[in-house]
Amino acid sequence: HFEQGLIYMVHAAGAEIYPSIGGWSLSDAFVAMAASPAGRQNFANNCVDLIEEYEFDGIDIDWEYPGKKLVVVVLVRFAGHSGTPNDKVNFSLLLDEVRSALDVLGADTGRHFGLTAALPCGPSHISNIDIPYINSVLDELHLMTYDFHGSWSTVTGAATPMVYQGWGPIDFSVHDCVRNWMEGGGTSYKINLGLSFYGRSFAGATGLQQPFSGADTAKWSVDEGTPQYYNILQRLPEMISVRDEHTQTQYAYFPSGGMVTYDDERSICDKTAYAIDNKLNGFLIWEISGDLLDDFSTPLLDSINAKLNDPGLACSDDPPSSSTTTTLATAVTGATVTTTSNSCSRPSWCSTQTNTCGPNKPCPNPKHCCSDWG
Repeated sequence: HFEQGLIYMVHAAGAEIYPSIGGWSLSDAFVAMAASPAGRQNFANNCVDLIEEYEFDGIDIDWEYPGKKLVVVVLVRFAGHSGTPNDKVNFSLLLDEVRSALDVLGADTGRHFGLTAALPCGPSHISNIDIPYINSVLDELHLMTYDFHGSWSTVTGAATPMVYQGWGPIDFSVHDCVRNWMEGGGTSYKINLGLSFYGRSFAGATGLQQPFSGADTAKWSVDEGTPQYYNILQRLPEMISVRDEHTQTQYAYFPSGGMVTYDDERSICDKTAYAIDNKLNGFLIWEISGDLLDDFSTPLLDSINAKLNDPGLACSDDPPSSSTTTTLATAVTGATVTTTSNSCSRPSWCSTQTNTCGPNKPCPNPKHCCSDWG
């Protein structure tokens, strides 16, 4: 009865689809709910109901963020993210409750239902999470390796720097986030690297580490100062584009003032190479429609696929040939693209792993079922 809908199309492509619960603007309720056994159990039961009603393949939790109270002044409608010191324990208890409920459902249906979470990169946020424990409970760790700099910063900076750019908070980079999670107890084959298909704008600025006057909502009014990649491409002829080699990111500015930091095809390729080199699981994309151009081409996705298809491919300013790309199943809004292939070859790390999912878990998502290779 879901024919022609998103869930049906994802399943027809041989992929999985999870609803993501929470998010930047809807995380306040987690605090009180996760603080009581009854609240956690009710939430877990609702997750099961959601899966059964809509035929989802698992649940994604996006609590932003456990243990941290934020007062946001840039967007008033998002102001006030509550948080308590007890959230660290309660987050683990909540995930454990949901995992248990999904296991019961899996035992009844003979399949594995996944549990994932969107996870922070700021060191103060990471410290509020019991990494070894949630790593044992979650199937995948979605690291939000973007938004390191934006309209809330004191000076302009790359939103998705590969390494620390030399100013602003320490450990604010893609590499630092991955390193902190892995050193804290996260395993590489569960980590998905966050990729942003949008930019962050800075009014009045023309380069990095400059003063600015908030998000540039005048020049990027249609996106409220946070332009989608397809809108950045449309306006590039009006701008001067600069590759920052240190952070391996791109920025562009108007001669009259106004800058945007973003990832282009080359910097997305760089991040794909990083994921391959560090044996990560795949990618979290926020969000995938930002890459859809008027002619239905998807240059950023093509860059990811080309590098996955040929890891030896050099990342350059020249876009990859469409003949080298491989189709990967993705969702329409916010997607996870895994680096596993359809060949079903036994991963090298299987010798140290045990089967943790239901029977006969098929490719292209074999990471839970090492025993399937014998």
